[in-house]
Amino acid sequence: MGSGVVIDSEVLVSGETETVIGGKANGLVRLLRAGLPVPPFFVLPPDTAPAEACQTYAQLGWGKVAVRSSAVGEDGAEHSFAGMYETVLGVEGEYALLAAIETCRESAQSERISAYRQAHGLKERPVAVVVQQMVEGTSSGVLFSRDPLDPEQALISAAWGLGEGVVQGNVPTDTFWVDQTGEVTSMLASKDRCIAMVDGRAQEVPVSVVQQDEPCLDPAQIQKLVELGWRLERELGAPQDIEWTVCDEQIVVLQTRPITRPIPQGRRLLWDNSNIIESYFGPTSPLTYSFAAHAYTIVYQLFCKVMGVDEATLQANSDIFPRMIGLVRGRIYYNLNAWYRVVSLLPGYRWNRTFMEQMMGVSEVASDMDVGESGSRWSDLPRLIRLSTRLAWRVWRLDRDVAEFHTHFEKTVAPYQMPGSIASMGPHELLDAYHDLERKLLWAWHVPIVNDFFVMIGFGLLKKKCEQHFPHHPELHNQLLAGEGDLDSAKPTVELIQLAADIRSIPELRDLIQRESAEHVWGQFHRWPALYQRLQQWIVDWGDRSADELKLEQYTLRQRPHQTIPLLKGFLSGEAVEPSNFGAAEQAMRVEAEKVVRQGLGPWKRWRMGRTLRFARKRVRDRENLRFLRTRIFARVRELFIRLGEHMAAAEAILEPSDVFWLTQQEAWGWVRGTTIAPEFRELVALRKRQYAKFESEMAPADRFYTWGPVWRKNTFQGRPGRPVDVPEGVDLAGLSAFPGVVEARVRVVEDPRDEPPLNGDILVTYRTDPGWVPLFPQASGLLVERGSLLSHSAVVARELGIPTIVGIQGLMDTLKSGDRVRMDASAGTVVRLPESEA
Repeated sequence: MGSGVVIDSEVLVSGETETVIGGKANGLVRLLRAGLPVPPFFVLPPDTAPAEACQTYAQLGWGKVAVRSSAVGEDGAEHSFAGMYETVLGVEGEYALLAAIETCRESAQSERISAYRQAHGLKERPVAVVVQQMVEGTSSGVLFSRDPLDPEQALISAAWGLGEGVVQGNVPTDTFWVDQTGEVTSMLASKDRCIAMVDGRAQEVPVSVVQQDEPCLDPAQIQKLVELGWRLERELGAPQDIEWTVCDEQIVVLQTRPITRPIPQGRRLLWDNSNIIESYFGPTSPLTYSFAAHAYTIVYQLFCKVMGVDEATLQANSDIFPRMIGLVRGRIYYNLNAWYRVVSLLPGYRWNRTFMEQMMGVSEVASDMDVGESGSRWSDLPRLIRLSTRLAWRVWRLDRDVAEFHTHFEKTVAPYQMPGSIASMGPHELLDAYHDLERKLLWAWHVPIVNDFFVMIGFGLLKKKCEQHFPHHPELHNQLLAGEGDLDSAKPTVELIQLAADIRSIPELRDLIQRESAEHVWGQFHRWPALYQRLQQWIVDWGDRSADELKLEQYTLRQRPHQTIPLLKGFLSGEAVEPSNFGAAEQAMRVEAEKVVRQGLGPWKRWRMGRTLRFARKRVRDRENLRFLRTRIFARVRELFIRLGEHMAAAEAILEPSDVFWLTQQEAWGWVRGTTIAPEFRELVALRKRQYAKFESEMAPADRFYTWGPVWRKNTFQGRPGRPVDVPEGVDLAGLSAFPGVVEARVRVVEDPRDEPPLNGDILVTYRTDPGWVPLFPQASGLLVERGSLLSHSAVVARELGIPTIVGIQGLMDTLKSGDRVRMDASAGTVVRLPESEA
């Protein structure tokens, strides 16, 4: 043998490190040490003359070989260099070997390597060369021992012929997902082309008609591949990206490397904002989140008590309630695992599990380890009977309880609504006031909770009856609930419409509102004393209502009264609205729905429907009015914290009063109590402002997503990827999610990446990619590819760079043209063209 390093199934060179043999060769050594079937190979270090490789090749007498680069740092845990360096297949003869070695070494100077290094801030590294006996498999592909987007499953991309077609992403591939139980989910492609050796060269060739729609792996091969991947993951200590081929019915491993995209592992949690986003849209301040989390902790312990959960059970599960909501990239989400655990504590859960899951919307995590189901259904029956009796009593007296709660609420908040009452308080008085509101209202919030519970029951029963009796009127239940009067949510609008109607009769004031700024109009409004007094009273009555009114950092109309002027301007700009006609359309809808019920049901069923409808309407009305009380609690708490911020700014604990919103409530009150670590928070506030600015610049989390292990470690917050087989309704194109994210931008259709003008944030659209396209990737906001697999080199690099990517999109190039504006949802794998009016 020559002095070049030789490694095969019989020889393992000791003492050699990656700095000598490079990343790819180092991976092959690991495979051999794990006892896996690897084609024989030897390595030419960077400082060894190519002639020595020819001498070794001649002595081994291998015939055809594959010549691959093996750069230092390649195939590493952080940077894959996937497909960046050259590989030459089917090399035969010493002269061809010399040329192939030169090609591999020169690839270190390529544009794509330079772009990849620049994107990651890497230096140039030496390149070794692997010479490996050629194996021409019947099917080949790539296995990820864990799908980076769904780490509970392994992921396989496979095609007929050589694996170059899969890793380069230029042939159709079958895709298989295998979970921990061995269950396989597959998406088969029509594989009309593959890569095979023809005249000594790897070329794209047709696949026989018989094989095109057949899976290129059988179930036993899939299972063996996945078990091999999991074994390697355990032995090598990290999830693996494995290239393989099937030759003579045997699986042969060609190379392995760590998956570079960080893969979270550990306990799974499900997060969802489908309801809470109505109250907390977008980034929400630390103060609001901490107060809301504390309120949830109190309120849902009360809910469990009301539902008959005993004190011992509550104490044993006390850790659940503080984690019912979480803060992810500054946005509030439900932790559905914690919600599900709360549901499982309720009496009768084992008898009414399906109903309770549907009511709370948490059935997707029914098998998660957060669910505790000790005991049997029969052991839970006495608790269910007691709960039924308790609920019947609650229903009987609920109207009285709601009225008494309103009275209690007004009595409690009255001292804090007096003009100047909070403004005159010192820090400890503010703390005492906060505890007073918490004790008398939050810890007495059982009436709104019970009413909300019966809203869900009443609404559910009404919807079920409507679906049963009127299947051709899918919205009948909503139409029957429309037009309910006496709602605190509607009163502010009605009164403001009436005020605007009266302003119309005063041209000077009307023109002033339409022409001048809100601040100027507010300063002049006192010139019309009667209207000014009405507007002032409106602010007293309804000034706590505003957009994002449950965000403490959002100043309301009570703090910014001039902001009522744009509301009036809106009513004055259009046609006059008669206040008495407000809600007329909803009333008409309600009357028509009631007519449908009268005509469609007999007397007995109509009477039963009427009882359910009256119950649902009453509960919905009370819920809306009780929610306004919740708004008023938040308003008083906001005023307390604003005043506390003034004290803290005066003491130089923060720079300005509004900085109090960047603290948690524990930190803010801790400043008063003396329970904080440090007496001033200016640097902490500055840090959090920088963190939130980063959250704003990053892709917002999905509406629903999973995390695994520690929430802030390696998770993308973008949800499990969709796997569309057919194009869903309302979608123009669909494919496979290679990296999640939602992007709205114009597309740039590119057929040849050479000399392409800068993308400047366009979505890159192409038929296929290979590593030569990498210099364009950092300029793109997204990547859409007609061909390609989830595990092609280009998809791997796109994931490393964090570019939302969809591959395998049939008809892509025929559908989109440069300049089209689209919305690509790479979590769902869908593309929708947007009208030009939205551009």
